Amino acid sequence: AALAGLLAFRQAERAEVAGVTADARRAAALAGDADAVDQALLLALEAVDLQDSGETRAGLLTALLRSPALIDSYYYDTGTPRDRQNPVVAASPDGETLIAGDGAVVAAHEADTLDVVYTFDAPMSQAVYRPDGDQLAVSTHTFGSDARGDVVFDTIPVRLLNAATLEPEPAQLGGWPPGAVEARDLDYSADGRRLAANLCVQHDWSIWDFTCTATVWDLSAPEHPIQSIPIRRAWDVALSPDRGLLYVGSYAPALEVYDVATGALLRSIALTPDLAAGNTAALFAPLEISPDGTTIAVRDRNDVVLLDADTLTERARMTGHRAMVGVMQFSYDGTRLASGSDDGAIVVWDIATGSEVEQLLGHTESVRALAFGRHDDTLYSAATDQRLLAWDLRGDRRFIPRLATFPDPDGPASDVLAVPAPDGETVAHFQTRSHFRDTLRFLDLADGQLGEAIVRGANEAWAWRPPGFEELATADDGGFVLVWNWRRGTVRQRQVASAAVPSISYTPDGSEIVGLDGAASIYRVDADTLEPIGEPIPLEPDTAEAGDEPPVHPDTDSLTISPDGRTAFAALTAGTSAWVDLAEGRILHQDDLGLEPARTALSPDGRRLAVAANTGEVGLLQLETWTWTRPPTAAHSAVALGVMWAADGTLFASYRQDGRISLWDGRTGEPLGTVRLGGPSAWTIANFMPDGHTLIAATTDNEVFTWDTRLETWVERACAIAGRNLTTQEWRQAFGDRPYRHTCP
Repeated sequence: AALAGLLAFRQAERAEVAGVTADARRAAALAGDADAVDQALLLALEAVDLQDSGETRAGLLTALLRSPALIDSYYYDTGTPRDRQNPVVAASPDGETLIAGDGAVVAAHEADTLDVVYTFDAPMSQAVYRPDGDQLAVSTHTFGSDARGDVVFDTIPVRLLNAATLEPEPAQLGGWPPGAVEARDLDYSADGRRLAANLCVQHDWSIWDFTCTATVWDLSAPEHPIQSIPIRRAWDVALSPDRGLLYVGSYAPALEVYDVATGALLRSIALTPDLAAGNTAALFAPLEISPDGTTIAVRDRNDVVLLDADTLTERARMTGHRAMVGVMQFSYDGTRLASGSDDGAIVVWDIATGSEVEQLLGHTESVRALAFGRHDDTLYSAATDQRLLAWDLRGDRRFIPRLATFPDPDGPASDVLAVPAPDGETVAHFQTRSHFRDTLRFLDLADGQLGEAIVRGANEAWAWRPPGFEELATADDGGFVLVWNWRRGTVRQRQVASAAVPSISYTPDGSEIVGLDGAASIYRVDADTLEPIGEPIPLEPDTAEAGDEPPVHPDTDSLTISPDGRTAFAALTAGTSAWVDLAEGRILHQDDLGLEPARTALSPDGRRLAVAANTGEVGLLQLETWTWTRPPTAAHSAVALGVMWAADGTLFASYRQDGRISLWDGRTGEPLGTVRLGGPSAWTIANFMPDGHTLIAATTDNEVFTWDTRLETWVERACAIAGRNLTTQEWRQAFGDRPYRHTCP
């Protein structure tokens, strides 16, 4: 009976484990299929929590990388029907507050955290801050509860609020046209003295029958407008910075310019056929004017068109959206323009060049509102998916933050290599012309400055000297080792081999340089004097006759030193590899790995070897038994440039010529996910920093990144971006009867 009970217990235990595994896999699969980023992150987090494995960690990493620039989000779970939403977002000029919502529910948020600090009683369709930040203009209307969804208009369609208290100002706007009035757009002049509005009187909501008036108030006497210009149908208004001109987007002729003082039409041009034909999508057609007043931005279906503000002639047409553009916003400094489209995509454009700077993907439905933060380093977006998203435009607040960017000081080169120091203080920047890396400069990451070129000549290998990392050793095709002190600008050199030196490394204490030359010999030199230590250690039998040139193995370019500095692992031609006792100068073990390693790295305990092959495979070898923990399997489509271990030995990383960095479980060899840094043709070089868990990586398109590889950091970031927990309905769909819990604190 006791035995039967034990067997039943173990069967139940196995069933529970199998159930958890199944739930974890289902959650990971649902995360991969989820349209919304926040839902994908929450499901991926639950998968990791249920079963921490290479598969679930890779799923969490994938979810985090779906929207690299996304740093925060807020979900308006109001149940407002999509066709009754008017997403709103406005950022205060001091950068502290956001007014945002889905139209039905609008709140004041802290700009840094998106936490709600105040919820408005009435819905609103527009919100705009006065340039000095002291006043807020809002337009309000809502939908009725009957089946027709009739609009209920406010008797005062635009209200002026004190931006600090969010209470109505003593003096309000007046002079409203008779009828059911809706304010479709609001715009302050640059000095904040005037406010323009597009006021539309609805005659028959069901057929979009309305007439509009472009109206301007002087806010020193807001009781009556100073100008009211009848427009058959209008969709947007914008005041020139000097407040003398009013730009009006209308159905036909689409763009008109009026003198505010006289109301006279100065010029006009026709725009898209969509507008002329009365397409209802034109109701959301954006019209923006640059801060300096020289450029007008309009949309032409999926394109963003820049017009000269004086002549209305086309200056640039920016293409890249795959759906109709619904909103645009200039940055404060006027150098960037953000645009959002009906497929949820946001594009940030460079105004000077007309080129795409970055595409931001995170919304699942139409983007309807955009706002830059005060310093143009953050973009806020609101869409009909009821989400408010915050985006990092500077690059240093992302999951994988960009630490620095720098130009090519000597112009385009045929090849570039950037090698970061593990302490994060500098990057060695090699540039190649013809067949040699003939320029070396050091980038000081503290001030972002590139130093003067200090060497010319071929450099075949490199290694940073621990523990201070002030010195970089390079080796060339003539057997010379050169040691550069990047802070002092000094160099010392010595010929240590008769053949090219494709691989060098420092011992962990920095006292020796160990190199592998093309003649398949290991040599040791004193790191301070560059004097040889002992005799070279040959790794292949010497079969050469007297007077013969030593054999050269151009592919013998992998050497890694053990943590105690006593042994080394060398990868030789055609897959032959050797484990060598450096102190005694003898080979401990030599065998054929069955592949040609491009790079290898010993674990911190010296017992495991991470191997990245020239043909793209990655594996994990147990040195004591010379057996594979995880046999080499295809992992890379490009040649690996290096592998290295985290300080605690729980994971290792490989990096390669296509800009990708992959993480691997240090115990099982399982893949934990891959990230891509830089452009499609960029190479990436990486190192673990002294904290043992942060990678610093430099790309050949001159960007430097850091990446915290700890799982707890991933979880914290995922929760910050998600900004919520799963709803009970989402939980039931994913986990059935499993008890509900909060995924994030």
